[in-house]
Amino acid sequence: MRMISRLLQFLFGVRYPYVDALSRARARGLLAAAWLFILLIGTNFVLQFAAPNTLALDSRLNDVTVQQTVIAIILLDSLFLGLSLICIFLVKIGRLSSAALIFTSLLMVAGALNYVIIGLNSYMIIAFSAPLIAAGVFLDRRTLAVFLLLIVVLLLGLHLLDSVGALVNLTRRTGGVLFTIIRISAILALDAVMLMALIAGAEGVRSKLTLRSDEVRSLGRFTRAILGADRLETALTEAVETIREQLGYYHAQIFLIEEQTGLVLLRAASGMNEVQVMATRRRIAVGDAHPVNEVLRTAEAVRVDMSSPEELRAEFLPTTRSEALVPLTYGNTVTGVLDVHSVQPDAFTDADIEVLHMIAAELALMVHNARLVVKLQENNRLRLVLEEQLQTGAAERERQSQVQSGEREQERQEQRSMARLLQGRLDQQVGFDWRNGMLIANSETSDTQVQAMKGVVPETHDDETSGEHIMTVPIVLRSVVIGVMEFRSTRPGGWSSRHVDLARVISQRLALTLDNLNLFEQAQITANREQLVSQLSAQLQTRTDIDSLLELATDLFQRTLGASQANIRLGIPVESAFNSSNGHGNSNGNGSSAGTHE
Repeated sequence: MRMISRLLQFLFGVRYPYVDALSRARARGLLAAAWLFILLIGTNFVLQFAAPNTLALDSRLNDVTVQQTVIAIILLDSLFLGLSLICIFLVKIGRLSSAALIFTSLLMVAGALNYVIIGLNSYMIIAFSAPLIAAGVFLDRRTLAVFLLLIVVLLLGLHLLDSVGALVNLTRRTGGVLFTIIRISAILALDAVMLMALIAGAEGVRSKLTLRSDEVRSLGRFTRAILGADRLETALTEAVETIREQLGYYHAQIFLIEEQTGLVLLRAASGMNEVQVMATRRRIAVGDAHPVNEVLRTAEAVRVDMSSPEELRAEFLPTTRSEALVPLTYGNTVTGVLDVHSVQPDAFTDADIEVLHMIAAELALMVHNARLVVKLQENNRLRLVLEEQLQTGAAERERQSQVQSGEREQERQEQRSMARLLQGRLDQQVGFDWRNGMLIANSETSDTQVQAMKGVVPETHDDETSGEHIMTVPIVLRSVVIGVMEFRSTRPGGWSSRHVDLARVISQRLALTLDNLNLFEQAQITANREQLVSQLSAQLQTRTDIDSLLELATDLFQRTLGASQANIRLGIPVESAFNSSNGHGNSNGNGSSAGTHE
């Protein structure tokens, strides 16, 4: 049985991939008609030469003519057989138009030869129907009109030659009716085969249109399904389920390239939900010999069947018989692979691959948009975090500014306090010289000291007049120079860096000590002030009437503040008194007063 199947496939199979259903139907019909025509030629040969007394010649013919006629029939049958085989070869290599033109011309020539041999009768009318049907089925309408015109011209020419006796018709003595019936049946069978090819082509086109209409509706459902999902994983799951249900495939799955690792990850598979797909964690390394990597590398669709190498059948399921892998391409970037399985061998035609390319394009666009949304959301999150950090930084800078402002205000207060401390001693000696083992008060300031108070670091220089080495060290408290120390020496070498560092440390300790002294004095002043205020308050609270209270207060304030004159007046301004009494107040005002004079 297998041998017979292979033989039939070799004889009647069309392996050339014709692009449309009508061309495939025409190719199969032409192939069957050519083989039937070869069978007709063989039958005609057997009928003419197998039986005795086959040919009966007209009385006008002799034996030589009979021999020539036999040779002509053999040559013609051989020619028809060779041309028929050429037609079959052209059909198998995809030259359908050339094969159809040769076959139609062959049928027309065969009809004309039958006219020469038999003459004009009903059989001839049926014989000339074959080239017309062949032209209508396998060629276009313009070629059909041309062949119809040629047949009419040929019949008129043959009839004219026959009428003048230029043709010699051969007839059968025995089996003439049977021979005619067999020929007519063969020609009608040939017509039927060609008409079936036409019908099959029309049915194929109609079924293909129906299939395309179903595919368009399926694509519409597919688009609505993926657009209705709010997450990428949900959309991919809906996509593979729609492909399996609407397009009638056995299994579908989607692989995507991870942007972080570059690995290929299974993201959706029909019959599995998102949790199950993620639980498998199927990843394909870049260097693996896998059909998915082949598609990603070439960016072209791959068809796999049972005859493909084993490494290409890596994704085959137990009942898979054919597989198509289509790249998900957005622009020039391949983001993944759509893998579709079928239980039918050779299920994926060029048209099916084109439909899968359309689906893959929509999936690639969806994946790109989803990843773009994720990036935008991440950028928005980072923007919010940055804004929050900026606000926090601004608040922190404001707080630091306030702290620094408070510190500067405190420093100014301390500087003013130190200034008051020094100012309060202007009448005292604040400059001292140590000379010849003695401490001598000296309030004068030299030029070098004045110059040193303009900086904050120690300086050394030489006095060429006296030959002394001079070192000036500013006394700095909180970045403010409050004094200066000057050292002079006549020893060779001058002041070394060790001396300068020691002088700087002494200056810092002196400034710290002055600051502590200032704080101590301020604390004493504050304590004395509080004590004095408490005493004054206690004495004032001993009075029970206003006059004696004012007299005592005036006396206490005058003695406490050391004033030469003190005056206290109680009362309400004239305008306020007038407004409070609605115009009936005393224009001179009311009040009490007390005063003291030294």
